[in-house]
Amino acid sequence: MKLLEKVIFYLESKRLSQESVAYELGLNLSQYSRRESVNILFKADEIAKLSALFEISANELFGDETNRWKLCSVHQFTSRTD
Repeated sequence: MKLLEKVIFYLESKRLSQESVAYELGLNLSQYSRRESVNILFKADEIAKLSALFEISANELFGDETNRWKLCSVHQFTSRTD
């Protein structure tokens, strides 16, 4: 199951409305709906709030997707002027 599918699964299993989840995440309903319908990624703080709301760990929320997610380090680029 993908992250978004799990979010929807837990939302439905906990019988939470989109409005209540949006409120808990500090989003308006439109912002939350876009995350579900357009597959906009949840931010790290939103993942933490979802995990707490669903009473599961972030690892459990990511489940089999954890191998697909890679942390990227920020590379600093310097420009050369000759």
